[in-house]
Amino acid sequence: MAPTPFFPRNLWGGGRRPAPTNNTRKIINVKQDADMKELKREIARQGGIIIKELPLINAYLAEFPTDTHAQVVSVLEAHPSINSLDDDIKISITSIPSPYGGNSVPGASNQPKQEIGWGVKRIGAEAFLNVTPKSSIKVAVMDTGVLGNHLDLRGGVRGAVNMAGNTSDLSDPNGHGTHVAGIIGALNNDIGVVGVCPGANLYAVKVFDSKGQGSLSDIIHGLQYCIDNGIKVVNMSFGSDEDNASFQKAFQNAEKAGIIMVAAAGNDRYQHKIQYPAKYSNTIAVSALSPSGNIASFSSFGPEVNLIAPGENINSTWNDGLYKSESGTSMATPFVTGAVAQMLNKWGDMTPAQAKQHLMRTARRLPLPGIYQGAGLVDLQQLLTVKPA
Repeated sequence: MAPTPFFPRNLWGGGRRPAPTNNTRKIINVKQDADMKELKREIARQGGIIIKELPLINAYLAEFPTDTHAQVVSVLEAHPSINSLDDDIKISITSIPSPYGGNSVPGASNQPKQEIGWGVKRIGAEAFLNVTPKSSIKVAVMDTGVLGNHLDLRGGVRGAVNMAGNTSDLSDPNGHGTHVAGIIGALNNDIGVVGVCPGANLYAVKVFDSKGQGSLSDIIHGLQYCIDNGIKVVNMSFGSDEDNASFQKAFQNAEKAGIIMVAAAGNDRYQHKIQYPAKYSNTIAVSALSPSGNIASFSSFGPEVNLIAPGENINSTWNDGLYKSESGTSMATPFVTGAVAQMLNKWGDMTPAQAKQHLMRTARRLPLPGIYQGAGLVDLQQLLTVKPA
């Protein structure tokens, strides 16, 4: 079945309204018994404009003049219909641009011969590359978009949506999303690279702009799209240092809806603090492994890490039809996402808790501290041969 088109509801009518040049966005979490007519009148009295609904958390995104921000917060936080008033947190992708790139020409006969990357080999995926993905296992790449007609992804991107701006723009101007998609599902053909689950049914959920910047409200909308369209696995190669009630509630509700969420630990090379949403127990948090077998120098780590996966000098598909090497926990995360797709393809449907348990139970313990690797390196050989508990 084709994915349901998803467009944020325009609550003022008459087309998309230009955003004020000096404004602050707030996520208004509403009580179940709220008097919405009165609440909307109060928002208007405070100079606010409701931009869109966020049904996943029973909330609204609204804009208010920045110069009256303190007054707005004071009035609305005391309103009897409001549970919480949260910032629309800024969120960004988690990769470290690399100077290494490919030199192929899109559509040309001189595409580079396929090579199996060190990451695919390290997690034991090489023996499982002839998989035939079931159409029922849908994997979302929540990112900057995906170049769906890349020769190594062609036919694998089954749906696309843009939550971050022009709904008709499904391109990937950044490249990050296309790179992530290739790690998950690049085709097992004669060219370029091969993914962990070749030909996986990918859905490009665009929530970031060309600079890899986005917002919590767009992430929440993206999760709603995934729920509405029966997507089972979501790759989240992004993060933020900030947290709030709306952020937490969105991920709690997505887990309740059965979404398996794989999240990048972050690239805090100095303090190594884990970012949200990887810090939430609702996700599978992934740190990055270097080719030498150590944790990557840039990788965040801590007790919240569940697994480690290859994340340094990873060659994958790029948004110009070529290939490029990138590093980051952004690259480690899709190795686990691809493994989840393989796991569901082999063993059938699982709850998020069951999937996380089986991944961790079959992981290969490395000679590294636990806060670096969690349960260990994702191991496809064990994942696909040991029957889930």
